[in-house]
Amino acid sequence: MVALRLCAETSVFVILLALPLVLLLLGKFWALSFTCKLIVSVLGLSGLVMLPVYGFITFKVTVTGDELTTHAVFSRHSCSLATVKGLARRSNWNWIRYVVEFEGGELTFPIWLKNCDDLVQLVRAHIPSGEGGKRSVFGRQFTQDPVSLIFQIGQATAGLIFMGVIWFFAASLYHSGTAGISSTDELLVIVFAFIISSILLWRTIVVALMPIKVQVKNDELLLQTFFFEKKLTWKEIKTVKEPFPLLPEGFMIHTSRGLTFLIGNGMDSADELADSIKEKAAAAL
Repeated sequence: MVALRLCAETSVFVILLALPLVLLLLGKFWALSFTCKLIVSVLGLSGLVMLPVYGFITFKVTVTGDELTTHAVFSRHSCSLATVKGLARRSNWNWIRYVVEFEGGELTFPIWLKNCDDLVQLVRAHIPSGEGGKRSVFGRQFTQDPVSLIFQIGQATAGLIFMGVIWFFAASLYHSGTAGISSTDELLVIVFAFIISSILLWRTIVVALMPIKVQVKNDELLLQTFFFEKKLTWKEIKTVKEPFPLLPEGFMIHTSRGLTFLIGNGMDSADELADSIKEKAAAAL
């Protein structure tokens, strides 16, 4: 799956890079308007810049004896499991990966590798720590990756625009009096628009209230959103579960007051944060 994902994404940049070259070979590039030339050139340049980046992304990790090796198209890095000092989950520029810290350097691998959880457990088992390499979260502040947040806001905004388009279509159909459209058909369109709008609006509200900062304290959990700051005692937290379908990846915090908060996958060390909240909330019951 990792190889397929990388191939799909790199294919897009290959097409963008090839577009201006093909137009030049066909002699049609110079016939384009200045605006089209600029757009095609920028797209080609983005393909040229981004393609080499994919050559350094780990697509496979192997463990042979005591040696951990990450494989990329242009590079390969290895370390002994005995030299591993830590493992952290990080998110920058919407790139979520695990970073293995060892004596002399670091190794990285993306979270969407096959059997990634098993690999993480294997690495943590070799970290010289009584907690399997997990650091204490108390007193730490976790921050959402800005780029990941921008992506989520962009998707939510696109959803609102789509909702407006649906209602515009429904209103146009209702006022046009198109022949062959019965009142039942009009009602079905309105019901469909209402259902879609409710789902998109709910998703937008959840994304808008996603915490951008989380601070873990001994007696409470502090959530900082775009609009307000919320303090939750450990007794108020009921469960930590997977998010509902159609929501961004991450985990949901459900409280005894009926409030829910989505912690996105773009949060640094989101896995450690989720496990610690579960353990602390269970202990407070």
